[in-house]
Amino acid sequence: MKFSSDKPILVILTALVFLIPLSLMTPSSSAESGNISILSYSDFTDNIGYQHIIGEIQNNSTTTQSDIKIVATFYDSSNQFATSSYIYSEIQTLRPGEKSPFEITDLNRDHIPPIISYKLSTTSSAGASKPAELKLTLSKTFKDEPGHYHVTGEVLNQGNGTAKVLKVVSVFKDSNKKIVAVAFSQPMDLDAGKSQKFELVVSNIEASSRITTLTLNVDSREYSMINDELAVSNQIDTPSSSVGNFTITLSPISVTDMDGNILVGNNVTRNTIAIMSTTMKNNIGTAQPFVVVLEIRDKDQVTTYIQFQKGSLASNSQTEIGISWLPDNSGHFTIRAIILSQLKNPEILSNVEEKTIDSV
Repeated sequence: MKFSSDKPILVILTALVFLIPLSLMTPSSSAESGNISILSYSDFTDNIGYQHIIGEIQNNSTTTQSDIKIVATFYDSSNQFATSSYIYSEIQTLRPGEKSPFEITDLNRDHIPPIISYKLSTTSSAGASKPAELKLTLSKTFKDEPGHYHVTGEVLNQGNGTAKVLKVVSVFKDSNKKIVAVAFSQPMDLDAGKSQKFELVVSNIEASSRITTLTLNVDSREYSMINDELAVSNQIDTPSSSVGNFTITLSPISVTDMDGNILVGNNVTRNTIAIMSTTMKNNIGTAQPFVVVLEIRDKDQVTTYIQFQKGSLASNSQTEIGISWLPDNSGHFTIRAIILSQLKNPEILSNVEEKTIDSV
């Protein structure tokens, strides 16, 4: 999906009404380090019931690292393995000392057996350094009238070729340096010599009120950021009412077999049908026409399957949507879901949900 260069890319973190730390269930947590260290992390449960782990990693080796995977292993009250989940870093290739945020959102709080503790670990492989040709400029930070935190800026591609699958990411921290939110823009392509505006939004008001510092980074398949990251202290500008809540909220994507069983370890079997689904909730008091875009991308972020579903969602209601997929190749894939107002001159109506899976 392409966006015109004169319109900002609007991305919002999924609306989180209640931040319920996993620590209320008396869990313990730990993190292992290797070439990639986990600098900090925190957890909470959203209003839909899914547990989130957000954090920041850093390449502490002397070489560039890629294919960076953050793995969460969960344990029950007997300290026995319950389940595991993983995500790839938002910045796909990290130079020595470079950082990237991550967010794991797979686990429901009603998981049986109940989750009491978890451990984080990372894996990575040596990668090739990319030319530093992406210039990131911050325009301003502000809160809108409801209290959502916004970050606006611009990305310039100073390289000689198109920057493909370009993504801006941000980590937000409070006065104690604790991560309270992460946000990222929707991947796009940016031609050589061109610039593109972006806007990141933290939709949770409680988290927004605690933000004191943030860091920004940008990455594409071909290029990296000119400087390792852009750090900013909290400087709130005048509230703006031009951007508000998203009309529709998407829940984390789940992957099941044909019988509705959740697939272990996010692994799907080659040549076997898998069902990818998400729940969409209309947050306004009127019916909302929509177009659901469900997309599957391979490891290189090339679209291998895409499906559009049109409909209308009644006021203050929710429904589950999904697609069936028969993977014919093995490998790493990303499932993405987003709600648009229409296909022609679309307006983004929802948060972007992503889930990584492996076809084996």
